[in-house]
Amino acid sequence: PNKLPKVLSILTKKVHPILYPCVIRSAFAAFGTHLSGVRVRYENGVENELPIIHLCVAPQGSGKSSIIAPSDVILRDIICKDNENRSREAAWKAAKRMGEMIDRPQDLAVQILSSDCTAAAFNQKLADASGKYLYMRMDELEGLKKMAGSVDRATEILRLAFDAATYGQERVGADSVTTRCTLRLNLVASTTPVTAQKFFKGSTLDGTLTRIGLSTINNPDNVRWKYGTYDLRYADELAPYVERLKSANGLITCPQAEEHIRALMESAEDRLAVNGQDHLAAYVYRASIIAYREAIILYLATGKWTREIADYMAWSLDYQLWVMDKVFGRQIRLAHEEAQAAERMVPVVQNLLTAMPDEFGVDDLKRHFISVGKKVTSVSSYLRQQVHRGNLTRTLHGYSKTERFRQRYEGMV
Repeated sequence: PNKLPKVLSILTKKVHPILYPCVIRSAFAAFGTHLSGVRVRYENGVENELPIIHLCVAPQGSGKSSIIAPSDVILRDIICKDNENRSREAAWKAAKRMGEMIDRPQDLAVQILSSDCTAAAFNQKLADASGKYLYMRMDELEGLKKMAGSVDRATEILRLAFDAATYGQERVGADSVTTRCTLRLNLVASTTPVTAQKFFKGSTLDGTLTRIGLSTINNPDNVRWKYGTYDLRYADELAPYVERLKSANGLITCPQAEEHIRALMESAEDRLAVNGQDHLAAYVYRASIIAYREAIILYLATGKWTREIADYMAWSLDYQLWVMDKVFGRQIRLAHEEAQAAERMVPVVQNLLTAMPDEFGVDDLKRHFISVGKKVTSVSSYLRQQVHRGNLTRTLHGYSKTERFRQRYEGMV
């Protein structure tokens, strides 16, 4: 937006405009870590909390590390309290090693976790937090996989965290960590497009991707920037907004935000339908939830609803869908096509050629489309797509399958 809400203007005053999207969207996880006991009612009538999962997907060496400094300022009072509790826990461990029979203190809440946290430590910190949000920053998605033990477990944590669902582990050992409680986790991670696509390869249809707020660093001109200096004056400017978040409690209602997000959802769905981007339709709902959460956090931090917050909410929804399509569009489209084909119980679109002879005409393919219940109007675009993929070549009388196609799909149905 041309004019940002005041708190976001302060937040971004020391960074290059190219970094605004990733700095702002990652900062919501830091802002949200100050919330405790806050619930909102969503568009579908369900009450839930305001967890934030954010992933910055940008090329290697693009400056992803530059997004963290503003968030550190937002978290400075939590960092101080965590350092005290880490020291107390270290003292308790030292006493245990010396053979003292001393119980572990109950008030050892540490909200900001290190990226090398183990699964057992994560569960212990979750129990220690007593309803407060944990905050974790991963320089690479592999860190989350390492903590969780597998990609499947890591993506499960992402889904449960977004939903503020129950999470934990049960162990039989007397000294083992056994805990089951609400997973309150705000996570910020960064990675490259190739790694992101590989990491979420199996998560296109399980709801994981729809729950992740995305940003990127769009810098085609290779602009260079200087890192800002974050002094006490900068921190003092943000302090009033952080204090309002800390004082928030209970069920928060904002009729303006609820009305606005409904209108934005309808507009986004209409645009996708008109532009032929049906593969993104399933991503509108949770993109709107992410935008709604960010808007409510701004509303709480500002103390009132403003036109700037409404404009930011509209941008957030559109930006989420744009980055999703930019990074994962091909995977999402293919999964969408496969799901549609499965529902019709016919071959996947890219394998329709297996039913055709090695050489065929356009009319032959049209008759086949009719026989499997597909629209004849899509034949032309389908043929262009297959030529582009190297599966077909044009001939004088039609099309011919390539050797690449025969080697790849021979015998497939």
